[in-house]
Amino acid sequence: MLTTISKQWGPQILAFMEQLPNETNNFPQYVLKLLAKHFKFQKTLIFPYAYASIDLEKRSKRDALSNFVTLNIDSKLMMEYGDKVSKFDIFVPKRLPANLRSRKVLFTRDVMSAERYHSTEYYAYMSGQDMCNQACIYLTYKKEVIGNICVFRSSREPDFTEQERLLMEYLSGAISNQYVAFLQRTGDVLSQEGFHFFFRNSKVGGIMLNSRLTVLMANSMAQEHCRLFQNYFSKDKEHASRSSYQRTLKHEKIQQIIDEIGLDVINNEAGMLSFSMLQEDFYFYCWPIIFINIFGDVETRHLIVSSRIEKKLSDEFYYIYDTLTQRESEILRYVLAGSKNEEIAEILHVSIFTIRTHISNIYNKFDVNSRSELLIKANNMLDSEEK
Repeated sequence: MLTTISKQWGPQILAFMEQLPNETNNFPQYVLKLLAKHFKFQKTLIFPYAYASIDLEKRSKRDALSNFVTLNIDSKLMMEYGDKVSKFDIFVPKRLPANLRSRKVLFTRDVMSAERYHSTEYYAYMSGQDMCNQACIYLTYKKEVIGNICVFRSSREPDFTEQERLLMEYLSGAISNQYVAFLQRTGDVLSQEGFHFFFRNSKVGGIMLNSRLTVLMANSMAQEHCRLFQNYFSKDKEHASRSSYQRTLKHEKIQQIIDEIGLDVINNEAGMLSFSMLQEDFYFYCWPIIFINIFGDVETRHLIVSSRIEKKLSDEFYYIYDTLTQRESEILRYVLAGSKNEEIAEILHVSIFTIRTHISNIYNKFDVNSRSELLIKANNMLDSEEK
């Protein structure tokens, strides 16, 4: 196909394909302008199919077309079309003969003979607007029609040729791919707007994950919680990335924490994990969310809500804490978090005997003789208050 149409439109196709991915804000209007610029399709419109609330079994969509975008067609005429003429449109997929429904491009003559077409109410309306000849380019996703581009010519212009059909069939695939990407971005933008509206000024952290535990969205409070949490949980620890996340500075620390604890939070029967640190406690709550995109595809996402409770340390604790070495204060955090000597030794990459020596020094400075006495005394010095 490409070899055949390249003989006539080679440079135009190359220019069209090069420019097609460049527009992200108003893709439908942009496509129509490119079609006019490179292929002289001057009178066009694009109809996106509007999805109703999805029936998970039937995945049905509305029969009507909406949100049309036009080029060189009076929008008032299109409003009239929606009110009076759409029910007679011979190109609506469900009204087509079964043998035509899989075609990427249809001309008027494919649907019915000229004599029969001229007797329809649809022709009476279209010819009154000097749009006698019509080509319809169907945009598809997973074999479903998600929109169509109509190209019109007046009675003074020649009808569409079979060479132009080949061109339009090629354009159907190229435009469909970019249109799907545009709709997906649009759906993500709407999802992000709703997420940020709820969590923008929230006192809790909000993190949205996809089914692969990749961070999709996060508010500033979640970033702060994960930054502080990482200082405790991930100190001197290598990260094993369990997601397909392409790391960026924006969510890097959040993704690192999710790589460490995400599966534990999601699989926990209580839907919550808590971590008690020296100066603060961290809580992570998880809710599964069924997300349905604009095409009706269903995905399980995970909403993680984080909170932080800062502990107010007594003067006595600060006095003792200031006497600890950097390594002793680090080990104390792990002890108060419930870690065993063997676990601390593995995390810090030192021997169990080194850990025992440091803990003995900590006992002396807190004037206690055992781990249980240390935990009781330290906890008595802490007064929790929520931040």
